[in-house]
Amino acid sequence: MKKALYGLKQASKTWNDHVVDVLLNEDFTQSNVNSSLFNKGDVFALICVDDILVTTATDQQFVNFKNMLTQRWKIHELGPVRKFLGISVIKRSEKFELNQKQYILTLAKKFGTTQCNPASKPLSSGLEGLESNQKTSDKPIQQLIGSFLYIANSTQPDILVAVSLLARYTNKPSELLWRYAKQVLKYLQSTCDESLIISDDSPARIETFVDADFASDLVSRKSQIGFIKVFGITVFWYN
Repeated sequence: MKKALYGLKQASKTWNDHVVDVLLNEDFTQSNVNSSLFNKGDVFALICVDDILVTTATDQQFVNFKNMLTQRWKIHELGPVRKFLGISVIKRSEKFELNQKQYILTLAKKFGTTQCNPASKPLSSGLEGLESNQKTSDKPIQQLIGSFLYIANSTQPDILVAVSLLARYTNKPSELLWRYAKQVLKYLQSTCDESLIISDDSPARIETFVDADFASDLVSRKSQIGFIKVFGITVFWYN
């Protein structure tokens, strides 16, 4: 494993296989939904390369888990989680607030929208002109829309519809697509202080919300539909 860690293409996979083997040998169970999530009773561990986010029901469980890691690797305990994978985590009373404000502001600075006027919505209903043969743009459109997908799937499902629409045209980037993408970025700047809330006092019932428009695609006249499932907190969304 040590030989593979530096300079080889398979280094990340070799390290991941090693971590998985260690946890499985300690009787942890790997999630069928998220292969990075492991649990053993009330101990849950989320793995991302060499970062591990752990939650336990008691302090002693945390100490035992930490000792198990220390026996195998040299580790650094960073204390209560404040940021993980670019997501800021703020604990207030009995709830956690998740947002990506710093990531969004970094994108705004990188793509030149820091001085733009705020936007009240990601996109207007219906996108005009993207199907036409427009002049190809050399702007980093795919990179920006890829960043949007990470935000939409992490903390801001409200932009998912807009991002999925723009992503359909990344194979033929144009100046119009670039303007639409910057509109989404302006909206993110306007709402970057909003947070996704995780709280243990939320009602323990499953709710599903569904919405659809009518023939909003001005070219194909197709409709858009989306839904979100809530079980105390938002657990799943799809467009």
